[in-house]
Amino acid sequence: MLQLEAVAQVAGILMMKRAENLNKLAYFMAADTVKWRKPVRPGDTLVVDVEITKARGKIARAQGHVPGGRRGGQRGRGHLHADRPLT
Repeated sequence: MLQLEAVAQVAGILMMKRAENLNKLAYFMAADTVKWRKPVRPGDTLVVDVEITKARGKIARAQGHVPGGRRGGQRGRGHLHADRPLT
């Protein structure tokens, strides 16, 4: 589950780098087609690979992959929404 959280946070950071979303909050709205291959064990190295596949205004779709070292990992898509300026 923490792998999905990591993907959501990286996707939010990527979304905030867009000029129109500067100084706004990112909300993780949904997770689609998430698959966990095998559990991650202590000592495994995780690399979070995220790509914004579609963005229109305040809404974006991201696809992420977390290879789980030698044991598998997690894949999935998520939807993000940028709203309200940071105060």
